[in-house]
Amino acid sequence: MDEYRRYIAGQSRAYMEHVRRLVASRATWEAIIEQDVALMEGVKGIDYTRVQVAGGQRADRMAELLDRLEGNRRQHEASMAALVEAVEDAQERVSRIDAPYSTLLLLRYVSDLPWGEVARRVHYSEDYCKKELQDAALVEMHAHIPTEWRDPSHRAV
Repeated sequence: MDEYRRYIAGQSRAYMEHVRRLVASRATWEAIIEQDVALMEGVKGIDYTRVQVAGGQRADRMAELLDRLEGNRRQHEASMAALVEAVEDAQERVSRIDAPYSTLLLLRYVSDLPWGEVARRVHYSEDYCKKELQDAALVEMHAHIPTEWRDPSHRAV
């Protein structure tokens, strides 16, 4: 691959890695919310209906956990809206290029599949996918990445 093609493939790779990180952040937020919900299942509020308050000297953590869960939910909703929009935009951009290039980019960067699984699904060897096919796909993708990602001064390039 000549220097120019390597350069534009690098710009496309930076954009697609950005998309991949967005997808991973979505999974992280979902895990945080799931963890908080699981934590709350084991916590009981203080029972004030009994003569002696159940729970002894320990403070009631229910209010604290509810606040934490609500804060995480608000952050999650704001992050998810932006993330979903960015990932849908990336999917639309990738769909503009021909298969198997588009398939490879969607499987690797949007679905975050390992190279072995990508290779199996596109019916090429793993080495060919990692080297030849990925480079060709990223060069093809270059015309469709957002303009700011083609700027040499972009922070991610």
